[in-house]
Amino acid sequence: MAKKNLSGLVPPGLHAVPPKDQMLTEGAYYDEELPNPDDFRISATDTNGHSTRMWCKVVPGHAAQIDAVVQSRKFPYRKMGDLIRHAISRHLAYLQAIAPVRSVMGEVDVILEICRQEEYAADFKASIDTISRLVTKHLDDNSKAEAGRLIMRVLHQIELMPEGHWRDKYKADILARFGHLIKDAPTLDLSK
Repeated sequence: MAKKNLSGLVPPGLHAVPPKDQMLTEGAYYDEELPNPDDFRISATDTNGHSTRMWCKVVPGHAAQIDAVVQSRKFPYRKMGDLIRHAISRHLAYLQAIAPVRSVMGEVDVILEICRQEEYAADFKASIDTISRLVTKHLDDNSKAEAGRLIMRVLHQIELMPEGHWRDKYKADILARFGHLIKDAPTLDLSK
């Protein structure tokens, strides 16, 4: 049986077999630009909090590799389920490209984007609340320098985030709330 030519059928970023010129030394592959970390985040629930638990058995080698990828921290997966949900989402798009079937993927994509934005907003609020608590603790302990160092470290980490809305929002909010702590001591030693 002849192999089906998949060129033109596979969505951008997906490959039936990675092109040889896109192979990396460890067997990974990539497109012209690295994937957006946002694309890795697939919600476990819909906008109403509904989800379906699925079970399957896998060979021990696959489980070990999934664990190794998650533990490597090279990808934005927090848990094994994050990688599995991302893999399911990518593979369903791949199958739809090969042989379209009745699909609700458009609706699912809209729901996932809404959930992703809700998660980002919740993460933002939780991060700001935690930073506020820590700064308050340092100031209550009469350690304005330590509070300033914390804000400098946080701003440094924010600069490492991908460019975009959330990076800008974090930076603006941190500077608006805590900028006065670093204005007084612009040469803080971040190594302490």
